[in-house]
Amino acid sequence: MTRRIKVTFDKFYYTKNVSDEDIILKSRELQVDIAIDLMGYTNNYRKNIFINQSAPLQINYLGYPGTTAHNLDYIIADKYLIPKENQKYYFEKIIYMPDCYQPSDSKRPKYEEKNTNGEFNYSKFNFKFCCLNDSSKINPLIFNSWMQILKKTKNSALFLLEANKYCKDNLINEFYKENISSERLIFLPKLPYQEHLIRFRSFDLFLDTFPYSAHTTANEALWSGVPLISLSGQSFQSRVSSSLLHHLTLDSLITYNIKDYKDLAIFLANNPLKFKEIKTKLINAISTSNVFDTKIYTGNLEKAYKAIYEKHQSGLDPQDIYLN
Repeated sequence: MTRRIKVTFDKFYYTKNVSDEDIILKSRELQVDIAIDLMGYTNNYRKNIFINQSAPLQINYLGYPGTTAHNLDYIIADKYLIPKENQKYYFEKIIYMPDCYQPSDSKRPKYEEKNTNGEFNYSKFNFKFCCLNDSSKINPLIFNSWMQILKKTKNSALFLLEANKYCKDNLINEFYKENISSERLIFLPKLPYQEHLIRFRSFDLFLDTFPYSAHTTANEALWSGVPLISLSGQSFQSRVSSSLLHHLTLDSLITYNIKDYKDLAIFLANNPLKFKEIKTKLINAISTSNVFDTKIYTGNLEKAYKAIYEKHQSGLDPQDIYLN
């Protein structure tokens, strides 16, 4: 990915071992107009680069799903992600993308490409639920709902990404408490990216977490042709997977309370015709919507950058931007 990015720029600077002060000076020397914060409050965040104004315009984008409250002029979102009534909770002004705010890589392996790896054959189960989110997103509310879903769907299994022995043992112990066979809880190792995408095609339905939903993983699942059930809240981080579904015209897979979340998962697993209808709708949406069209997304993002630059050059303060 670094190689792919590097060749698209006239200049590329590797700054891991460069001080914040020197990065700011270099940015000013290059007369950078717009600086993009791709991290926010995540590990190894170098916020001083933005606090001390590395560029006239600074944007919170993608890495941190929420407001950062320091010297960032804009945050990139969409109308589903940040409804108008929630604008007051953001220090940044909002750039509203016309489709889902999240970028996609259209060069990834596609859903229709065959899964030829026998290792990913889980045909012993009638229905295969999965959640390949990081284990830190799994809480009692969600895990209890998953167990109740399995109880009401015959010969089904739940596939999770393996984190560590303690997490695995803890979750298996919860299955024992509910008298559910631990054979129905399968932990998967992490894989290289291409194989990770191919493995998705072995599953039927992705069960999302709450209040921190799937973000990149939701994109990967849907791109791989795996329908996803989301539980949408009010926060940025709880609405990303729902935004993807909304812009794929799959609003029927968005729920707003835990009961509806469970009921929908049980209904789809026990009604093959309805599930096939949803799956077909997703497959069609992958190719017909703008959600996974990298060129359209890039064009819209460039329009946004030009719009805020022109406002800045005209001496105007940052204001919400709506792209059509």
